[in-house]
Amino acid sequence: RGGCTPIGLTTPFPTFIRSACLQFDTIYIGAGVRGLQIAINPNALIEFIGASVQDIIVQNVVQDE
Repeated sequence: RGGCTPIGLTTPFPTFIRSACLQFDTIYIGAGVRGLQIAINPNALIEFIGASVQDIIVQNVVQDE
């Protein structure tokens, strides 16, 4: 199973969106029902849910043994 859709939560949680999504006119997110997605402009989503746009990818992580 995946995460929770940021739209329609009864308790608002901080939501972070990777900045790379802004290069697309449309992105697809969960619609609140398993197997159902909605297409939305990333800027519209960010404004609607008050998301924070971040560079949230980590590369070359080395774990200690």
